[in-house]
Amino acid sequence: MTIQWTKGLNTNIRSIDLQHQELVSLINQLETLHLAGRNTQALDEVLPQLHTYVLFHFREEEDLMVMLVGNEELDQLHLAQHREFIDHMHTLQQRRNPHNEADTAQALVHYLKNWLLEHIATTDRDLGQKLLAQHTAFAAR
Repeated sequence: MTIQWTKGLNTNIRSIDLQHQELVSLINQLETLHLAGRNTQALDEVLPQLHTYVLFHFREEEDLMVMLVGNEELDQLHLAQHREFIDHMHTLQQRRNPHNEADTAQALVHYLKNWLLEHIATTDRDLGQKLLAQHTAFAAR
């Protein structure tokens, strides 16, 4: 079942929320192709797009984190989660071979959906709240 974007996923930082919506769209594309049995297309076309966009998005969030004062613990947790995500994606991609593309696609979809929703609901929402509290300019965006 694809991810449905709801207001409950908002961090209330417009740039982050728009990027999260794009990530959800890419994960949904990956899942749709997987469920249609088009695993090679999912892994060869959508996954590289997702990987590139994730790197861009993480860089954007990490640039915003620099703006926060007294937030070292959250910063370290956030950075560690980003690194763990990239490492896990690489591990799953390395396990890929022509005989297990369906398994690879299924494992990726499961991991991506669970990780992203958990990350948004916790770490990214904390980031959004702290940005809004320390920088009133974000409230207008």
